[in-house]
Amino acid sequence: MKESNIQFLISTLSVKSDWISAIDLASYLHTTTRTVRNYVNEINQRYPKPVILASHRGYRWDSSGSTLPFLKEKTLFDTPETRRQHILKELCFLNTENRTDELTIEKLCDEMSISESTLNTDIDVIRNELKKNRLNLHIRKNILSLSGKESDIRLMIFHLISSNRDLNVNDLKKIFPAIPIEQLGSYFEEILMQEGLKIDAYRYGAALLMIIIQLMRIENGHLILSEETEIPDFDQRPEYSAAASAIENIREQLDLSYEQQERAYLTLILICLSNRVHPETAVYREDVRIYVNDFVQHLENHEGISYQEDHFKQRLYDHVERLYYSCCFHITVKNPLRSSLRNDSPILHNYAAWILTDFRETFHEQPDADQISFFEMLLLSYRRKRKSRHFEISCTLILPSYYGLEETLAEKIKDHFHKLISIERIIDTCSLNDLPGSDLYISLLPVKDRSHTVVISPALTADNYRAIQNEISLIEQEKRYKNFELYLRSYSKEEFFERNRSFSSKEKVIEHICRKLEEEHYIQKGFKEDILKREEMDSTSYHHLIAVPHAVTPNVQKNAIYVLISEKPIPWDRRKVNMVVLVAMERQLNDDFELFLDVLIRLFESRNNMKLLLETKDYKTFLEKLEKIGKGLFKNL
Repeated sequence: MKESNIQFLISTLSVKSDWISAIDLASYLHTTTRTVRNYVNEINQRYPKPVILASHRGYRWDSSGSTLPFLKEKTLFDTPETRRQHILKELCFLNTENRTDELTIEKLCDEMSISESTLNTDIDVIRNELKKNRLNLHIRKNILSLSGKESDIRLMIFHLISSNRDLNVNDLKKIFPAIPIEQLGSYFEEILMQEGLKIDAYRYGAALLMIIIQLMRIENGHLILSEETEIPDFDQRPEYSAAASAIENIREQLDLSYEQQERAYLTLILICLSNRVHPETAVYREDVRIYVNDFVQHLENHEGISYQEDHFKQRLYDHVERLYYSCCFHITVKNPLRSSLRNDSPILHNYAAWILTDFRETFHEQPDADQISFFEMLLLSYRRKRKSRHFEISCTLILPSYYGLEETLAEKIKDHFHKLISIERIIDTCSLNDLPGSDLYISLLPVKDRSHTVVISPALTADNYRAIQNEISLIEQEKRYKNFELYLRSYSKEEFFERNRSFSSKEKVIEHICRKLEEEHYIQKGFKEDILKREEMDSTSYHHLIAVPHAVTPNVQKNAIYVLISEKPIPWDRRKVNMVVLVAMERQLNDDFELFLDVLIRLFESRNNMKLLLETKDYKTFLEKLEKIGKGLFKNL
């Protein structure tokens, strides 16, 4: 209740230019004037300088101060993380009109009630974090200061505000209560649409936040340098025209002066976070076109279908060019679906990771793991075009003849399931002796001792269709598992099963396994580097239990699957795993590997399954337990 009252008080005062009496505010909040006074004091403490004036007439928002107030969240400094976040925020807001005081060691120790030694430990961590973001922390005479490009400081502010948040409009309204967020967003949507541009829902909040941060920094006199926004012919792009229209409105509303380089920076934000509604009409960088053309050719060869329809290639031009500029200028945002995409669609996620590994080598820019997820979502939007990976399912129809009813039923089943099953025969008698072998039986009569049988009604109800579909899914999953088991038994062996080794990092595990495989002449030099390239793009750990480092490259002489089980968890990026399944495959087996990976990740969704396998002492038992898990999985489908 208290926090909602504070938010209401900020919203009420910030949009009014006149004084509001304490009695009126107390009546609005159903509280006392003393409580209102306490709220006002707390609000003023949260801001870099007091934003609410008090007099005998009541209270009023201080319009002579910042027109873009940023609400500081009240924080308990009980963990290193909260302390470091606070220090970074203080550094980023130094030297502004709202923060003219110096940031000293003594002040930080007093604010957070910590010792100087604890603060120094936090500062060492912060200094390394800032270096990763191209910024430097200086301490001179116990005074802290920050140096670096203005664009990098803005990005640091962006990450500080957006960390551990889904950047939606409601969150932004709470952080910036005096800014009409919805109005600002609607205005930008309108001018972008006029230029044939759009910001998708996953980047919308991030784009608004970056625009607000730019306004705040301009207001406080911190401007971008022209060399920080160098893009060839950027003034010919529709984003530049959209930025020009936005600036005219902002000048009128907020009385802010935009220099040319700030117009370029706003253009850059729009380039990185928007997309073209009609990409087929645009002109793209030649190196981007070459990269996309090669990729689409590879995709078509792999899938065996055309990707020339629905402007797929043009959308890829647009996506890859924006990805290039996002990487160049480090303007990237989190994808809230990243974790679920990794686990729910491991095949497509793995494919996107390999594609962006090629992107890194082609453009010498490093996309982050969230960019893999955005790329994967683009591929998913065209998944209807992807080659069907259904196994062939043979079907026998048992439809005794009765005035042509059997023909009607057969036609309905064919029409509904023609892409999923192959009807090999139709039995039109009531004699069910010696039924031929088949994956699936669809029958008007009860069938004994036959698995995967669906008994239907002559009316062929909706429930019948669902039952057939469920049985088809079950059969396909069983076929996938049998294919997985065959794959595992074909390319693993007892010598490639190991347990109870202790490793301090994923690099040491990979080096150890690759050395073993190289000694056995399964791989050539360079394979380990192929594995590590894939790991650099995104971790191959799943469910915090298993890692599947892999490469499908010419450096494979013979196909191999190496299983290593460790009782002591192995650090794997930000996770820890107890099992490593390293896969070395020749290129022609890429499709088989995709199916293997899909089933493997499904099997290890259950911690009970993982626990069962971690208890195995030898290769034979490992395979037996894996078979048991597979049978149990499909019983529950």
